[in-house]
Amino acid sequence: MYFEACRKELDVPRTFAEYNQVAGFFTRSMHPASPVQYGTTVAIGNVVVSPSEFMPRLFEQGGTLLDRHGRITLDTPEALRALNNYRETYACSDRTVHDVWKNVLEGFADGSAAMTVVSKKRFVW
Repeated sequence: MYFEACRKELDVPRTFAEYNQVAGFFTRSMHPASPVQYGTTVAIGNVVVSPSEFMPRLFEQGGTLLDRHGRITLDTPEALRALNNYRETYACSDRTVHDVWKNVLEGFADGSAAMTVVSKKRFVW
């Protein structure tokens, strides 16, 4: 069904644009035949977790957080593209779940969402 809708094989997304395409396919409001309600879960309503969703998108676009003078700068074309991508991801998610990672992960774990982004952090002592 994914191939028929998107004209490409379903595979693990390698970019956030691909991620949103797959998430859209698995979002029942966008694709009524989806076996799950949402394509993804996303953290958006918390100042601690929202940057962890936005920053990887910014870096994928080639953006940086600081300008050449060391000031935080988010009014760049890269930041706008990253924000738009983040907004597209949000459209494929359960918009009632947004506060903490626990709730975001539960949406994936309980089977109501097809995907979620989780970062694995390794600490070397």
